[in-house]
Amino acid sequence: MRLTLRACSFRLASLLLLAVGLSRSVDLGTRGTAPCVLPSCRDYRSFQMTLMSYPYLEGAVHWVQTAPYEDVPMFTSDNTDLQPPGRSIMNHEQWRTVPVSSLSVDWSRILAVAIDEPFAEEVAEYSAEPSARECAAQRVGVSDTKKQLVSVATAVHDVAPRARLWVIFTEKEMEVMRSVDCPLDLNDATFDVVSVGNYEVHFSELREHYEWFVTKWTQQQLALVPATAFANDDNPQAVADRLEGYFEYANAMNDDGCDMDPGRVGRTGNYDGCRIWIVAGWMSVPDFPHHGGWHGLLWQGSDQFPSGAPILNVWSSELAKDRR
Repeated sequence: MRLTLRACSFRLASLLLLAVGLSRSVDLGTRGTAPCVLPSCRDYRSFQMTLMSYPYLEGAVHWVQTAPYEDVPMFTSDNTDLQPPGRSIMNHEQWRTVPVSSLSVDWSRILAVAIDEPFAEEVAEYSAEPSARECAAQRVGVSDTKKQLVSVATAVHDVAPRARLWVIFTEKEMEVMRSVDCPLDLNDATFDVVSVGNYEVHFSELREHYEWFVTKWTQQQLALVPATAFANDDNPQAVADRLEGYFEYANAMNDDGCDMDPGRVGRTGNYDGCRIWIVAGWMSVPDFPHHGGWHGLLWQGSDQFPSGAPILNVWSSELAKDRR
């Protein structure tokens, strides 16, 4: 789900930034091994975790606050001054208008650049079963965005050869990509990591999409994006209960061995060759009034809405496990 509100400035104490950042900057591809005999032992996880953060939102938190709840911090291109001291992921909010080369970041510490729902506006009204004329129009409609997105991927690869380009697709984008009558060419080999963004469903409802990526795009890694927030018409316990399916799939896929060809990025020391590159919780913002209203896992609760504690408890329990 894209968030496009205007950035607000933050002032952070430099010593706090450094102290928290150094505490989380261990090479995440090698930390925390735990001997275990499969499949009986499940007191571990075989994937890394992050929380999507949007520090420019009023009342939002940023990586200093989310650091205890993730392996890898995230920041946004709207707030490059908040780049964490260690390795991190950058969500490129302005990818259509701001060249990658103009961003003032330390690229040596960027693990990935994430782009969220790049074709959402174009495909919103598209049909999965169009007429021949409609199909031709739909393909023309996405062609310019596809060219621009590939150009951004190439720019990322040029400026940071070991950084991944991570694209998050909506379910509608998945639908038109997988259409029998008029498949649209939205994915590309220049995208290193791909995801499906739907935050109010069990993983079983998205599994077919991920299996399609596994079969058709054999060199792409996957990022699972479960909700770590509850919509105002949902409840935190239901969201917490849905998390387990994502964790189980990530463990099962990586338990088979991280033996994929590392592909374009080569050896980075960060889950190279693992089918599931990361599990990313959407989102950490405590109170997000848009899109019908949401409350994140760090929400403390109010008279009107319960706290996000059930989500935080399940997420933190998984994070506390040793990583293989």
